[in-house]
Amino acid sequence: MPLLKRSRSEADGSGRGEALLAEAEAALQARQGGVAADPRGAKRIYSAFEKKRKANIEARSRHAEEPEAYMESELELHEEMVKLKGLAGVPEQGAEFVRLQLVSSLVALLAHENADVAALAVEVMEELTSEDVRDESGENTQKIVEAVCEAGGVEHLAESLERFDENVAEEAMAVFHVLSTVENLVEIKLDMAERFGQSTNLMEWLVHRLQKQEFDSNKQYASEILAILLQSSAKNQLKFGEKNGVELLLRAVAQYRKKEPENEDEAETVENVFDALCSSLLTEENKKEFLIAEGVELMIILLKAKTKVHGGALKVLDYGMANNGDAVERFVERLGLRSLFKCFPNSRSSGKGSEAMEMEARCVSIIANLLQYALTKSTWERTAAKFVESDYEKCGLLFDLIIRYSAKVRAVEEKLEEELAEGAELDSDHVYLERLDGGLYMLQQATIVFAHIWSAGDSGALEQFRKLMQDVGMPPEYLPGVLWEMYEAMGETGGRREQESQKKKIKRLIINLEGLAG
Repeated sequence: MPLLKRSRSEADGSGRGEALLAEAEAALQARQGGVAADPRGAKRIYSAFEKKRKANIEARSRHAEEPEAYMESELELHEEMVKLKGLAGVPEQGAEFVRLQLVSSLVALLAHENADVAALAVEVMEELTSEDVRDESGENTQKIVEAVCEAGGVEHLAESLERFDENVAEEAMAVFHVLSTVENLVEIKLDMAERFGQSTNLMEWLVHRLQKQEFDSNKQYASEILAILLQSSAKNQLKFGEKNGVELLLRAVAQYRKKEPENEDEAETVENVFDALCSSLLTEENKKEFLIAEGVELMIILLKAKTKVHGGALKVLDYGMANNGDAVERFVERLGLRSLFKCFPNSRSSGKGSEAMEMEARCVSIIANLLQYALTKSTWERTAAKFVESDYEKCGLLFDLIIRYSAKVRAVEEKLEEELAEGAELDSDHVYLERLDGGLYMLQQATIVFAHIWSAGDSGALEQFRKLMQDVGMPPEYLPGVLWEMYEAMGETGGRREQESQKKKIKRLIINLEGLAG
């Protein structure tokens, strides 16, 4: 039986235009703490809502084949829900929604046969969990989230995305409100991201939604929510890969091989897709899927295309080749070095805005990955040989980066020293993380590249590096010291075996740099 749709443009004989205006005024009155938001007024609204909800259930049960018989009860329920939405926007009322089990009633309405009613239930939940109405202590807000979970709201919200038809404007807006509610719940309680990822098909819906060629606000929101779910949970990353998510994200990215995002919102969507892909590549299993789906080849194509998405391609390659020798070999085999080194920092790009600095960082990190994780001598040599080209120009550019990031680290250290002098309590972990964020990570990556080029033993490169160090008065123990600090700080990410392998590589580079004093 078709859903009974409430017309937004036609009157039903009882002044629907005036009723809609009255609903809007009632919601505004409640939001502003007016008459409808006082304790007795609120109690009447809660009671009327439950009464109309139950009456509608009974009417539909008795007259399942006679829509006209339950139409009036549906309209009355809708009107009470509009008032309820107004109360949901009042911070003090959140506890009452939980106490009176209204959250459970709203969750049940997500499955209502009338899409209009289901859509309005979503809007009430969105309002109830919005940032504007969260209490300072977070106690009531947490209870709302718990009530949503206990009522099966996580699963019902995800399922509602399947039932709304985005070809209908009102239902497309309902999809937007569902995604907004999901975002609210995750903001309130971060582990909700994993619950949505593990107990529903939300991630599959989101990645399939991104396959549509046409751009709209729902596609943008889908990209944002998917990125949030993947960055927050290793379990989500694994499940996503098992559901063919990596290949589907690559298909979404492939849409931009020959075209640019048409506006800032679409550009942000593409960035979200790249972020989601990067998060998925934090697992070894998904890195294998990335290779199988020819992700390396696609990223090289995007680099060659010289469109605005090449920055995202660099970021994905950085994640995809970290501790991944197979990806490194594939990248060099597919002639990716030429495109990569065209992005290498030069005298014209250095010192530009944040986007240029991001690309600079990714480029250096990828080169470090190529040299660190190469499985064959040929791949290592082909990468190192790039620093011999053009009369060792890239050796000079690399050293410029080292000087620049050394200065950034020193500036952060001076700031931290001032804070300590003023009595601030900073533990060693905090200090190290601040230094990493302030430029130490990039200094480490550039130093790794320097150490590999030094290890190659090219006489011209060695002479160039010695001269550059003498010109700025850099002591020979400085760069080995950068790597030694990195060595000592290396944790157990990826397991003990991987950790030991990484530490051995860094220690070997430190030993090779002993020749700097010669």
